[in-house]
Amino acid sequence: MPDKIKKHAFTMAEVLITLGIIGIVAAMTLPALINDLKNKDLESRFKKSYSVLYQAIQLIIENEYGGVTELSQSDFGAFGDLLRKYMGTSKSVGNINWGNATAGKFIQDNYKTLSGGVPDGKFNDYAFYTKDGTMTVFLDTGHVTTQPEIFIAIDVNNIDNKPNKFGYDFFAFYLDSKGRLLPFGGDETYYPKDSYCIMRSTSSANGYGCTIKALTEPDYFKNLPY
Repeated sequence: MPDKIKKHAFTMAEVLITLGIIGIVAAMTLPALINDLKNKDLESRFKKSYSVLYQAIQLIIENEYGGVTELSQSDFGAFGDLLRKYMGTSKSVGNINWGNATAGKFIQDNYKTLSGGVPDGKFNDYAFYTKDGTMTVFLDTGHVTTQPEIFIAIDVNNIDNKPNKFGYDFFAFYLDSKGRLLPFGGDETYYPKDSYCIMRSTSSANGYGCTIKALTEPDYFKNLPY
């Protein structure tokens, strides 16, 4: 008779060791994979949100101002209402609306700076959800007391979704008197990136300067820390 074929099987100890190794590898790699997916999602949403905002402003300038914009301080209340109309929404965020002093600390209560601190009081003047629910738009009129400009910020994944953090899902722009939408963070704009987009900063405006980086640096979202 032929020799019996010997069958080899893993012992219980070998199985447990293998599963343990798989668990360790998974524990080491899964967080990085999850963060990478989060960052890619934020990048995609940022690009879409910026495009939607830019196009809405261009349509307003063309349709409401005849293609030539010379905004003054008195235009900004009306411009905010037009922006809401063109972006398609009828729903305000909380109690934030023009002239509502009780809105007060909405941003401070719901957002963090890039480095995790409490933000300043900007963008508490006016806010609305876009009709498709993909983002939230904030406006600030405080600066028009000195220059005819309006600050505009977008939460690219909606205020109801985390991380609600400057430079992650919250990005700031300003609309100048010529109707140009300019990102915060440029050397000649507000909140230069070298001072307001650095993790070690404790400034209550830290993260405002990240908008220019998000627009121009290919690996910006890839390198977001969690």
